[in-house]
Amino acid sequence: MPDRRTLGKYYWDIAAIAEKLDSIILKDSKVFSLFKGAASLSDTTNRLVRVVMQEQPEIFKDGSLSDETILRALSVSFSHMVMKSLEQGSLPQKEHLICTLALHFAEKNYEPPLKQELKDVCLKIITLHQQWSVQIAQQRHAQRNMLRTDNISGGLTAN
Repeated sequence: MPDRRTLGKYYWDIAAIAEKLDSIILKDSKVFSLFKGAASLSDTTNRLVRVVMQEQPEIFKDGSLSDETILRALSVSFSHMVMKSLEQGSLPQKEHLICTLALHFAEKNYEPPLKQELKDVCLKIITLHQQWSVQIAQQRHAQRNMLRTDNISGGLTAN
């Protein structure tokens, strides 16, 4: 188990990266409107950075938050959230906002245009989001059908 100093540094690093990420994300006026609910931007970016630090900490090794770093971090955290939602059900608001941010930044027009490698990361996010949306819709449909079946059978057995 890590000592307090190591653990403290770990959380300090997460907060520092998340704070930098906040300032970059806030520059995008479309993103600003997403954070009017219970989950704040700092809560969301802290969660995003924690996921990346657990899964692929090398993404933040150089300390810069370039478009490449942000897209890679969003891709990793978005993939994590998709898996979590499929395994456990619905996501808390801040985790759902990570998914929304990932899609937004993947669909964004960049100037200058992204390198092909980063365009591929964007395409991966967009494709995964589409597949995830279909899967979520199918799960909701199946749940509604189960509720209808339970209501119908419950009504028949109650007589």
